[in-house]
Formats: sequence, C-alpha cells, structure tokens
Amino acid sequence: MRKAIFLLLLLPTKLKAVDYKQKVNIYLNGKRVFSKIISPDEQFTIANFKAHLDRKAIWENELVFSVK
Repeated sequence: MRKAIFLLLLLPTKLKAVDYKQKVNIYLNGKRVFSKIISPDEQFTIANFKAHLDRKAIWENELVFSVK
C-alpha cells in the first residue's frame, strides 16, 4: 500500500485561518486524526521565511501527517 505525506501550513490568526485559542481539528478521509490546541512556532516561521523569502504568506506553523 502506498503511503503519502500530508502537510498543512498554518497562517496567522489575523487572517482568520487558525484561532490558536481553540483546538485545531484535522480530519483525513472522514476520520479525526488531530485535535489539540497549538501555538505559533517562531523557529518554524523564521526558517520557512528564510528558505522561501515569501512576504505574502508568512506561515506560523506546520502539521505533518502520514496517510495510507
């Protein structure tokens, strides 16, 4: 069976993408695979910006899942 990686990049709260005061629920194929309160990851934000130099999309966090 093939396995894939699912990467979810999170935008800042002010863009109404993620409310860091609430649990983030992720569903894959109808099954909840993640349900936690998370916070912005400053190290990820800086590393991602340095790697891509994208001023329009400043990503604050990432979630990675394996999908069968």
